[in-house]
Amino acid sequence: MLILHLPLHYVLGAAIWLLLLVLAFVGIVALWRAGRRRRGARLLARVGLSCWMVLAVLTACELGFAALFSESDALNFTNVAKRWHAIHVAPQLDALGLRNRRPLAAMLAPGPRRIAFLGDSFTFGHGVPRIEDRFSDRIEAALEQVHAGRWQVDNFGVPGNDVTAVVAQAEQLFEQGYRPAVLVYVWQVNDLERLDERTWTGVRGLAGNRSDCWLITETYFLNWFYYRVLLRSGAVTTYFDDLRAAYAGPAFARAAEALDRLQAACTAHGAELRLAVFPFVHALGKDYAFRDAHRRLAEHARERGVRFVDLEPLLSQHADEGLIVNPRDTHPNERGHELAAQAMRTQLLDDLFANDGGR
Repeated sequence: MLILHLPLHYVLGAAIWLLLLVLAFVGIVALWRAGRRRRGARLLARVGLSCWMVLAVLTACELGFAALFSESDALNFTNVAKRWHAIHVAPQLDALGLRNRRPLAAMLAPGPRRIAFLGDSFTFGHGVPRIEDRFSDRIEAALEQVHAGRWQVDNFGVPGNDVTAVVAQAEQLFEQGYRPAVLVYVWQVNDLERLDERTWTGVRGLAGNRSDCWLITETYFLNWFYYRVLLRSGAVTTYFDDLRAAYAGPAFARAAEALDRLQAACTAHGAELRLAVFPFVHALGKDYAFRDAHRRLAEHARERGVRFVDLEPLLSQHADEGLIVNPRDTHPNERGHELAAQAMRTQLLDDLFANDGGR
């Protein structure tokens, strides 16, 4: 029950507030009765009752959200989303904050051949409560059926990671002795946003508008409503145009350099780099605006001899099935992960599933 996950100070505060509302209503009724003989008291009672009704409706919305409403959102800004994460995801995290089945020591130890998936919240499985529903875990389960005990799939997804963070993470893993046979970088279209000044300025501006007011930080409905308004701000409405333009400018050149650095690190440590590109799932369709960005990534991979899969064509075919977690969380849901796993299995990792792929 969600009520069991409410902070004690919130429960106490809500109880005191409800008591105050009851006392206020009793006072308004007493004032109304007195107003039968005094016109000013009746007017004051009417104004007080109107204000009380507004507060009562807001209180009902607040307590309803606190007790009944639970969902993730794209940026994990709201208290509702943070609570969802605390219930469904936090218990699955290891000491490094990774949503992985195995501790790092087990991943470093000798054992089966390994596939490492690196990326951001799409790889992490943001909004998907069960680990086994992510594309990486689906791939591991499918490999186990074909080559029992020969392959291990490790998920190193970290929400918010961009291309430079992924490269640094891979280099650190190699330094620690991690030796995958295949490293799959799951690129999400916004992975170069930090490399473009205009795009990143907008993102920082959005984060900088978080409220410190206790009425926002300590509530659920008002907190949720505030961030719904914030996400309709100018920084968000121009974000996608700025990001699309970044692929035609120096930001992509810097991203390409980072990918080259990642490929060199993989080669130096006996791993093969492969690249999967996730689209903005909520924007799929015939007018999908980032196909040129996907094309540039495909050309870069082809020029470097990197195996590549673009997930957009397959996901677009199924866009009418509803592939996002919810209207406020545009990460891929379980069906989106299932389709991504299918595309990776048949177009990116097909050689590993072949009869000799487990050798």
